[in-house]
Amino acid sequence: MKMLAPLLMILAMLAAVPVFSEEPAQNLPAAAEAVQDVPDAVVFPARLGDVNFSHVDHTRWVPDCTTCHHMETYDKCSSCHGVMADARKKTDAFHMQCKGCHQEHNLSTNCTDCHIR
Repeated sequence: MKMLAPLLMILAMLAAVPVFSEEPAQNLPAAAEAVQDVPDAVVFPARLGDVNFSHVDHTRWVPDCTTCHHMETYDKCSSCHGVMADARKKTDAFHMQCKGCHQEHNLSTNCTDCHIR
């Protein structure tokens, strides 16, 4: 569950504000298919406040699943992140992914916009 929290945090940040447009992307066959197997919303517990992430909303603004997810056969983020020396800690990886995208699209990176106490 702790591995899932950073990923959900990133997704919550992306869901907070439309990144590309208000309209869903039209080229999402893989992402749309994958969304059927994931929850609509996820809560990532975090020390600074839980991150409520809308996975479905983010699929509107992200071109495909590989923008945020490794598509190899990893069971979960914690299979590598925080375990393998060459993989960032989960929290660092999620912050880098979410905040990087938000910065790229001139969206807020204020902690309290995603971390809700």
